[in-house]
Amino acid sequence: MMKTYCQDVHYSNLHENLYQLNPSAITNIKNSLLQLTYRNQWPGSADFVTYSAAFLFSYEELKSTAGIQLYRDDQGKGIISTTGVNFLYGYHTQLFNSLSLAAGISGSYNIYAVDYSKLQFENNTTPTITTGKNYADFSSGLEFGILKQTFLGFSVSNLLAPEISPGNRIFRKYCLSYHGTYSLSNQYSHEQFKLEPIIITTLQNSFNEILYGARFNYLNFQGGIYMRQDNKFNFDATIILLGISFGNNNFIYTYDINLSAAESNFNKMASHEVTFLHKFEYTKSRKNKGAIKCPKF
Repeated sequence: MMKTYCQDVHYSNLHENLYQLNPSAITNIKNSLLQLTYRNQWPGSADFVTYSAAFLFSYEELKSTAGIQLYRDDQGKGIISTTGVNFLYGYHTQLFNSLSLAAGISGSYNIYAVDYSKLQFENNTTPTITTGKNYADFSSGLEFGILKQTFLGFSVSNLLAPEISPGNRIFRKYCLSYHGTYSLSNQYSHEQFKLEPIIITTLQNSFNEILYGARFNYLNFQGGIYMRQDNKFNFDATIILLGISFGNNNFIYTYDINLSAAESNFNKMASHEVTFLHKFEYTKSRKNKGAIKCPKF
């Protein structure tokens, strides 16, 4: 017999998914962006699979970024599923020459479902309990930017602490984050080596988690390594990131190596996550002006 437990969705591509923890982080996007994500955790076991599609639009004249995200999360081969849509908005402003502030909010509508037809019960009976619930939720956050390269954020998710079944609520999640983008000039060429460190710590009821690491960008290639642990230094996973860019398209793959010491049937298994990004570039149209002819007298 295999037991199936629900869990929060985890993303290993930390930089591209920070806005899901702190909606103010979408203001770091300077171009309109299409993002597709597929995650398979513990493949071949209980099939914890997540699909996500997001479109984020930046409008610099209004100092705003808005977006919409569609997602589907299946747990235990679809026994438990969550389908939802998330709307995001962020606003950023310059406080001083070297300090900026971004504020963001997101609102989601979710369909939580449990399929009891895929479970077996004693005496072939089905429990008379809820099979799911529809609920709304909100998140908000702030992020301070220093010299446009260092960012410190704070956010609260699950503001409504929604009840998804009788006596079962989603607890509020608190998040502190740091991330930066630092360019290191190459003295032998005009290309630049970009380093992007990140630290994210979350607290949700009695659960805590710390993620940290860095990725680098050089030419069309990306690479990175991250660690996931709790505040007692119980390591959960090492995350390896590889990425490549083609024009406005970017493919990023992450691989989680499970380090958890907990007794589990899946403690030797990994997770796979693939992210596709397409950046839209808009050029302002200009009217062609011809030569002005000199008047005749």
